[in-house]
Amino acid sequence: SGPLTPEQVRALGKRLGAMIDAADSAGIRQFLLQEPIDNQWLAFVDMEEWMTQQESDAQEKAFNRLIPPKQFAKLLRERKELRGLVTKLMKRELKKNLKKVTGRRK
Repeated sequence: SGPLTPEQVRALGKRLGAMIDAADSAGIRQFLLQEPIDNQWLAFVDMEEWMTQQESDAQEKAFNRLIPPKQFAKLLRERKELRGLVTKLMKRELKKNLKKVTGRRK
């Protein structure tokens, strides 16, 4: 079933956002354990495009409440590929933050 279309990627991100808004921790766990890693990456990156910074921060806080660190660590042990996704997302976030810091100096 080849790569997702932009519409499918957007729908996936919207679905994840809706699960976070609905406090559906079981749905989020299922998404993290079953959705192909490449699709998750595309959805997370796309969510940055259509969400405001405030929405993104609120979703991140809600996600962390729904899937606390101990539970997330358990998911990482259950599905090893998630580690690579988390690393990619952290690197992306770090690069964005570095751009903000270095951009302000000029």
